[in-house]
Amino acid sequence: MSEPQHVSTYVQEALAIGDGNLCQVQHEFIEEVFELCFGHDGINRGFSMDEALKKIREFSDNALAFEEGRTIQPTFTVGEDGEPMI
Repeated sequence: MSEPQHVSTYVQEALAIGDGNLCQVQHEFIEEVFELCFGHDGINRGFSMDEALKKIREFSDNALAFEEGRTIQPTFTVGEDGEPMI
């Protein structure tokens, strides 16, 4: 598997091809997903699509564990400054 492509690059390439309206919808969807995963302006903070999928899987696993009454272990993402990000 190749290295994950930076989202901003991916979005720019997607917008350059195909139907402009569809690409805009795709861009808005990706931007919203990254905001849910990484907070405000998440799409421009250097995270990869693989990192977003990992975060979504973590959210999903935690939701299932919560529904089943299991204990959820908190995880933290570490920012560039080494501080935990919530």
